[in-house]
Amino acid sequence: MLSDLKVDGAITATQLERHYQLSTLGAPALSFIRTLSASKYDDRYQHAVIFTLSKGVTRLATSSVLHLLGTTEMRQVLGASSQDWTSSAHRAGATQIPDALWASAAGEVAIEYDTGTYSFDTIRKKITVFSQYPGGIVWGTPSPRRAKRIAQLYPHVQTLCLGSLEDLCPRGCPEKEALRLQLRGD
Repeated sequence: MLSDLKVDGAITATQLERHYQLSTLGAPALSFIRTLSASKYDDRYQHAVIFTLSKGVTRLATSSVLHLLGTTEMRQVLGASSQDWTSSAHRAGATQIPDALWASAAGEVAIEYDTGTYSFDTIRKKITVFSQYPGGIVWGTPSPRRAKRIAQLYPHVQTLCLGSLEDLCPRGCPEKEALRLQLRGD
């Protein structure tokens, strides 16, 4: 798990439990609380406990943290090992660089996680640049509508609908209880 976290950069308590069957109690990492929204178009906000090994991650903008969490989820869903994965998802505004690269059996794959903030012109530019990767492109998003639209416009791009922000840190999960206790000072 620690070698994965070194590559992924961040993981929520829910992801830690879902993918590693580990409790957040005594997790060997820094933790911090962030108020998150699925995208700038989403008015649902919630708090999440996020684990990292890097103090720098605690200072990232929320959008960068969401990219890390979404890219982490993509690696898990794709079944890619951390040894075959390089993440640059923390880089804000790196429009010509994929959020991650996966050294798959088919060749190097460009991985992009889209929270819903990219214009379709930006998506077109990213897909054009990322088409150079021999293993193809995997585009992840929490929006079923956006995933369907990208699949229609770019049939050569594999799309993943990763569910909502709540799948990464759902309301009523242990993170909410941890936050409540932390805010109360318990």
